[in-house]
Amino acid sequence: MLGKLFKYDMKSLTRTMWIFTVIVLPVSVLGAVAMRLMNTDVFSSSSSRVGGAMMSQGLVAFVVMAFLAIFAYFVLAFIMVMRLFYTNFFSDQGYLTFTLPVKQSNLLLSKIFVGSIWMVISGVVAVAGCVIIVLFGTAKKGFVNTEVIYWLRQAYESLRSVVNPVPFIIEVIVQVLLMIPFGVILAYTALTLGSIVAKKHKVLAGVGFFFAISTAVSIIRNVFNSLVLMRILYGDNGFTEQQLFSRVHILTIGYCVMLAGLTVAFFFINRALITKKLNLN
Repeated sequence: MLGKLFKYDMKSLTRTMWIFTVIVLPVSVLGAVAMRLMNTDVFSSSSSRVGGAMMSQGLVAFVVMAFLAIFAYFVLAFIMVMRLFYTNFFSDQGYLTFTLPVKQSNLLLSKIFVGSIWMVISGVVAVAGCVIIVLFGTAKKGFVNTEVIYWLRQAYESLRSVVNPVPFIIEVIVQVLLMIPFGVILAYTALTLGSIVAKKHKVLAGVGFFFAISTAVSIIRNVFNSLVLMRILYGDNGFTEQQLFSRVHILTIGYCVMLAGLTVAFFFINRALITKKLNLN
C-alpha cells in the first residue's frame, strides 16, 4: 500500500512541478549568454556610449533575474511539497485521506519520500542552473571557463596531498541527503502543530512553529559542534594534520547520526500529533 500511496503522491506533485523544472534550463542558458555578453566589448563603443551602458545594465539585471528565478524555483518546490502535505492531511481533503484503509505511518512516509525526492531534484536542478551560468557565462575565451575547473582541480589535489578526500566527499553527500528528509519532516511537524493549535491562520502558525523548532535544533547543533570542536582543538597538546582530519571525520559522522536520530524522532512526534488531531476531531 505504501508503494501505491507513493505513486499517487509523486504523480500529484510531478504534475505541478515538471513544467517549472523544464523552464530552469533555458533560463540558465539565457543567463549564461547574458553574462558572456557582459564580458565582451560589444556595447562599449564610444559612438553609442549611453546605449552601451543601458544594454550593459540590462544584461546585469537579466543575469540577476536568472539567479533569482532559479532560487525561486527551489523555494517553489519546497512550498509545493508543504502544500501537498497540508491539503492531504488538514484541508477538506484530509477527511478522505484518513478514511483510507492505510496506516498513518504509511501516509506520512509517502509524503516524506515524495517531498525528499522532489527537494533533491529541485536542488540538483538549481545547482546545475547556477553552474551553467557561472561555468559558461564567465568564460573569457572558449566555451567553458577553464579557470574554475583548474581551481577546483587544484583544491582537490591540495586536499589529496594531506588526506584521502573520497571519505570526506562521501560524508558530505550523506550529510546533505540526511538533511533533506530532516528538513521535510521538521516542516511537516511545524504544519501539524500549527493546524492543531491555531483555529485560524493555521499555515501562518505553522511557519512560526517552523522557525521556533529550527532555532531550537540549531542551538542543539551548535552546542554539539562546540563540544566536539573543543575536544578536537584542545583535547591534546598537539596533533598532526592526519589526526585533525580523523577528528573531523568523527564530527561529521556524529552530526550525521544526530540528523538521523532527529529525523526519526520528528517522524514519531508528527505521527502522534496527527493521531491526536484525529482524536480531537
